Amino acid sequence: MIKILLITTLILVGCFLPSHALAATDFSNYSKLWSVPITNNLSPYLFRTEPVANSSGMVFAASEKRVIGATNTGVKIWEYNDGDLYPQLTLVDEKVIVIRSGSYNQLIALNQADGKVIWQTPIFTDTNILVQSNPGILGNRIFIAFNAYNPARPMLKTFDVATGKETRSVNDNKSQFQFSSLAGLILTDFALPHQYESASKVFIALQQGYLASVSKTMLSVKVDRTNLGPFPEAPVLSNDDNYLMTASESVLRYSTINKDGTASAKILWTADLGKIIRARPLLTTGYAIVNAGGSGQPGEIVAVSLKDGKVAWRKSLDFGVSTTPTLFDEQTLILSADKLYFLDLASGDTLSNFQLDHKLGNRFSSPASVGVKTFLVDKDGNLVCFGPPIAPHHPAIFVHGLGGSPADWEVGGNKEGYKIKLLEEYRKDQPEFPADWLVSYSYAGTDPRTGGYNSGGRIEEVAADFEKTVATLSASHLKQGGNGQVDVVAFSMGGLVTREYMASHSEETHLRKVITIGTPHQGSFIADFVNGVNTLKFKFLSDQFHELAKEVGLEEELEAPALEDIFTQANYLNKLKERKVEDTVILDTVAGDLSLQIEQGVLFYNIQSTPVDVGDLVVSRFSATTTDPVYNNKKLTFSQNLPVPLSFIKDGSNVGIRAQVPRLASLNYFHLLLPRQPEVQESVVKELVGIPEEDALRV
Repeated sequence: MIKILLITTLILVGCFLPSHALAATDFSNYSKLWSVPITNNLSPYLFRTEPVANSSGMVFAASEKRVIGATNTGVKIWEYNDGDLYPQLTLVDEKVIVIRSGSYNQLIALNQADGKVIWQTPIFTDTNILVQSNPGILGNRIFIAFNAYNPARPMLKTFDVATGKETRSVNDNKSQFQFSSLAGLILTDFALPHQYESASKVFIALQQGYLASVSKTMLSVKVDRTNLGPFPEAPVLSNDDNYLMTASESVLRYSTINKDGTASAKILWTADLGKIIRARPLLTTGYAIVNAGGSGQPGEIVAVSLKDGKVAWRKSLDFGVSTTPTLFDEQTLILSADKLYFLDLASGDTLSNFQLDHKLGNRFSSPASVGVKTFLVDKDGNLVCFGPPIAPHHPAIFVHGLGGSPADWEVGGNKEGYKIKLLEEYRKDQPEFPADWLVSYSYAGTDPRTGGYNSGGRIEEVAADFEKTVATLSASHLKQGGNGQVDVVAFSMGGLVTREYMASHSEETHLRKVITIGTPHQGSFIADFVNGVNTLKFKFLSDQFHELAKEVGLEEELEAPALEDIFTQANYLNKLKERKVEDTVILDTVAGDLSLQIEQGVLFYNIQSTPVDVGDLVVSRFSATTTDPVYNNKKLTFSQNLPVPLSFIKDGSNVGIRAQVPRLASLNYFHLLLPRQPEVQESVVKELVGIPEEDALRV
């Protein structure tokens, strides 16, 4: 019997299915998007390996001795020559791929980003033992099963995920199982618990139709002698880990699980489908989906109710189905044969299909879907992607500064123009661009002074929810066919909040482009003044600044905890400079560039000074445009030269000179007014809209 092994499919679906109900997918604009070659001179007699994908927009596939990593937009990043004719792939904690190299019985861990080997270890040195299962991942262990023809040989081993070192093995011996020497032959994959924190058992189907349950620490093994039927398929656990499904020949069995982890505490129902079950069943919400028939029998996809074991529907196909259906979304099944088929989960009706031109019986891969994209390996050894047109534009997060609020970016706020202009531009060539992809970030935590919104909190504290916001938008962009990258527009301290997230997620930020406006990357005049640092540039403006802060309701922020993080000698800024960052993120800076110049004559002298650079009077131009570490960035400055008239004054016998400093509130490029200027907003929107997609393909 041909085995199509689907442990990677279940892991993939578990990672990407949202918990809420989804609207039915519109396949009207679905088509083949791209094809990437994996290998040449492909043997027509080899199985194709099912692709797997991570949440960062990378997809991995293998075929005849070679493994590749590519972006989900079709750019090959790396390839690895496995040397095996039947490599299998499994994802491990989004960092590496573990490959079961069957012909050589090896485990190889590759870095997902560059394909480099992290570790390599032999599974078994005896070439007469066939490694039958894909790697199963549970916690920090990798489970591997064997066809153990000699009872003294191990039938199950575990390896450490981080190092690849063997951690434990379980022997198939007569004292343990009391079977004949062949009775413990493992035929299929594991049923692994879904909730790793609480579950403790791994289930394995044995040739004689029995079920072995193994503790995840492999300190105990129990065998349930309830007959599952000969040559059973791999068992499948329900999403809550309370039920177990097994399949043998034409019969499905659905059982409860004992508290001690053994199966078949009670068989709830059995269902004879009348046709050979070809592969591991797929459990969905309410149904078991079964691939039946083939090899001389008409192929069928059968949906069986989990409630009572009755057949809900049968889908007859004009070819022998040999790949198992997978979930496209909560309402749709997908399978590949001569065509790529999308079926309605409730009725089995065909929603759409696409000609694949690879009628090779059972020798092509099962499909794998992430978001609205579907991947498979075709008959020629190419990784093929189907989906709707790629979303050309990216979600964006808007981050306010010290004393601000998320409402600043909304309609009626003082920075409303950014979202309005950006949505208008995006919808010119992407009319369906979602308005809720433009998100105003809310600072995390609570203000200890007021118990209210934490607009002046310490940077590490207020940045705590940034990861969640990015992850939500990234997943939504992936689902709509994009690459999962997000843009950021940040004002003032919001730029440091963004950089805190970037430094905390240096290997994988999911960010494409960040634009900071008036951000004190090297510290701020105002913070220096509050922290007692002597700043002559600020002192003569301090009274005005306090007055203006009072006018706009920001006076209390002059005592905000955040100011400890943003003065020029702050420990936080010094530490931020030393932290690693992802070098693929583009970080552009916007700065106000005001200069003061004395141009008036006094008495008989014409006094004219060298212009004094005061930035935006809160953050210097240097601070706003200089980032450490250095990013691949563009520096945008908005300049204005301000004359400072001098007047002759006399007070009794005292004579002096008075400088008439301009009103801060009248200066377009003063810190608080800089992001409100139309030319600043237009420049930022242009930078976001004008970046070609290919500049941001590598995630």
